[in-house]
Amino acid sequence: MYENHPLHFSNLPKDHVKQQELQQELIKQTEREVSGMEEIKQLKEKYTAESIERFINHYACTKTNAILNGWYNLESLEYSPELRYREETEHVLEMIQQKKLFNYQCLWRAEKETTPYVQTSYDFYYWEDNAVDCPFVKPVTEGEIKVMQQFLRDNNYNDQTQSCMHGWQDYDEFHSKDAEDNFDSLPEWYEFYDGRMGTGSLMLLPDLREPKDAVYLHRGHEAQMAKQKEEYEKNPQPPPVHKPTLNFYDDQWMLEFVRRHEDAYITRLFEGHYKKMQEIRERDDEEITDAIHILCEAKYPVYMPGGFEWREAIMRCAQQFINGIISEELETIYQEYIIKQKSGISSGTNHLKAINEQGNAKYYRKTVLLGRKMSGEPEDFNY
Repeated sequence: MYENHPLHFSNLPKDHVKQQELQQELIKQTEREVSGMEEIKQLKEKYTAESIERFINHYACTKTNAILNGWYNLESLEYSPELRYREETEHVLEMIQQKKLFNYQCLWRAEKETTPYVQTSYDFYYWEDNAVDCPFVKPVTEGEIKVMQQFLRDNNYNDQTQSCMHGWQDYDEFHSKDAEDNFDSLPEWYEFYDGRMGTGSLMLLPDLREPKDAVYLHRGHEAQMAKQKEEYEKNPQPPPVHKPTLNFYDDQWMLEFVRRHEDAYITRLFEGHYKKMQEIRERDDEEITDAIHILCEAKYPVYMPGGFEWREAIMRCAQQFINGIISEELETIYQEYIIKQKSGISSGTNHLKAINEQGNAKYYRKTVLLGRKMSGEPEDFNY
């Protein structure tokens, strides 16, 4: 119905890095478009400027997310299981590189590895978004594919691992321990990889670099605050007029805003997005229903695991069925990956330039260098 729309999910790039570039482009473009809307000018008269700015960013990110996940938001029951789970399979390939990137982070923090692509500990959040295209992490191997397939078929595997709630490079979170001195927040996949590949000892390496970053970051912040205070004293501003905060987390309000400003396809994506979000909030017995629907797609016998309460048994059975599809599809995805590697096909992104232009990484680097300057030291990262 919407196949001719330029932002229909079938027309979007399949390459992960190009998707990241499109994501940033869509966010910036949407922010510009929304900022110029007449309705926004009217809202600025009623609500605080800060809440309007946050709304614009929230709207741009939500719209972009809805577009990039269009196949999910518009439902995908018409597609074969192999096609429907292809994106999940690509995420699974990325999970291998995320783990190797995290291993590199442990080595970098222990000052056992260096690369011009990483200057501060915050840079790893940039590489988290570009893990598959990361030049200092070795390519995926056939052995790692087999380890991932073993993991997918493991009964303890949880589909939530694919969307790790802490992100894939949260060093501090993953090093937190419980009362029994175990790493209690480490993703299941990371533990499994360490057990098969013998890399668990990297978790025991000391973090020598972050404390140094923290010192310079603190001094840089102090210098920035002092400058802001000095500028304020030179040009004091009148007391702000109190305005209420715009509550843009109201789904119905957001949908009404969308319907006033977006075309039919984008509106439909938003409706699908908020429907999915509502389903997640209400999900309980619906998870059982979804699992049964998934199992109905099976073209071969799927056996229920024993020893579990019936609801959990159904959920586990459905997950094992999905994992089987992903495990088989992973071989196809890997062969495509190998072809790209041998052909020298890459995203073409200049990461040394891009990381210096990425908002948070750029701010972090700038502040650290300012801290170095305030400490009477060279404005570089050689410390």
